[in-house]
Amino acid sequence: MIHALVISMPIIVCAVFAMLMLLDLRGRRERLVLATFFIVTTLLYLGHGIFFSKILHLIPLSDTVYSFCNLAVYPLYYLYLESITSDDTRRFRILRRIALLPSIASSAIIGMFYLLMNDEETAQFIHTYLYGAQGAQLEGMAWWQAVAHTVAKSIFALQIIPVMHFGSRSIIKFNQRVEASFADTDGRSLHRQRVLLWIFLVTSVVSFVCNIIGRQCFVSSAWLLSVPSILFSALLFCVGREGFMLNFSIKEIIEAEQEETPSEEEENKVQTKTEAISERFISTTEQSENAQTTETSKTSAKDRKMDSIVQRIVDEQLYLQPDLQLNGLATMLCTNRTYISEAIRKAKDMTFYEFINDLRIQNAQKLMEEHPEMAIYEIYTLSGYSNYPTFRRNYIRFTKRSKSKV
Repeated sequence: MIHALVISMPIIVCAVFAMLMLLDLRGRRERLVLATFFIVTTLLYLGHGIFFSKILHLIPLSDTVYSFCNLAVYPLYYLYLESITSDDTRRFRILRRIALLPSIASSAIIGMFYLLMNDEETAQFIHTYLYGAQGAQLEGMAWWQAVAHTVAKSIFALQIIPVMHFGSRSIIKFNQRVEASFADTDGRSLHRQRVLLWIFLVTSVVSFVCNIIGRQCFVSSAWLLSVPSILFSALLFCVGREGFMLNFSIKEIIEAEQEETPSEEEENKVQTKTEAISERFISTTEQSENAQTTETSKTSAKDRKMDSIVQRIVDEQLYLQPDLQLNGLATMLCTNRTYISEAIRKAKDMTFYEFINDLRIQNAQKLMEEHPEMAIYEIYTLSGYSNYPTFRRNYIRFTKRSKSKV
């Protein structure tokens, strides 16, 4: 009973999430890729189940399928990350075509060797290598089959290096683009997916160790088998849950990055405000500036306009608006997102996300000092935050204070 439960646990987790994804694709490519990932992992653990249940007559077929799935899992998870983060459709199509080539080749070679082996060689390979880990005693096609399995194990171990490197890089770039457009990144950034990627690294080490030890060592002990089974089931559950809850990808970022050009009426309406604030930045040195070259004068005028935009954000407390986006701010100021980003970077050496949240935290600190009786809920709400965890995380980040201070 315990043996069957341990074997079936990861199969059930993967099968349930594969079905959930397929039933609710929502026209999103990342959900289709993740559904494919879970279908493959379901087949992978079915192969494990057949092996640990010692259903010997199914081993040639299940081992062939297993060899494909085992080498397809990490590339598919990387494709899933790319489907979330990449707007280069041509590159994604190329990756989709080449990512599974090692797994296809390995499965084809192993399957071919099973077809070429006679019944005696197949039985010898299964009992001696798969369940005995004694490849040196094999001869003929069975020996070549053992070589193919050893090569597949080596490829499996090497896969995690490029997956970790390129996967982390894609997540970092994606999060940077999120922070460039959104003041509130909750539900948009991929911090949890990055953590899961590192957990994948840990589990890959466990898998590699299990491969070195040999699966045959886990056949006789359900309790020993339960350790990797529970570990992998928990990881796959987290991957599935995060994937199912994710409703934000590169598609939404592209939409957010689309320029919103203000109408002429709106531009004229705001122009007066901008000019009035710009006057604050015209000092008594303006007369000397008029004597400078035309190019220098134009640069100074541009700098003053940028400063005035940043000052308007501060003076009118536009940063206190919940879920503030760069495009929305550009519309309010009757300019474009690129100009605002450049103004913030030039004036404050910050990203849009950093600038807005720094101002929000300053506002929260001011409320704490002036109104010590005020509840924390009121403080973070009046500072532009919709929930306490986001406020707390940004408070710690921008004040460099310990977690116990808020």
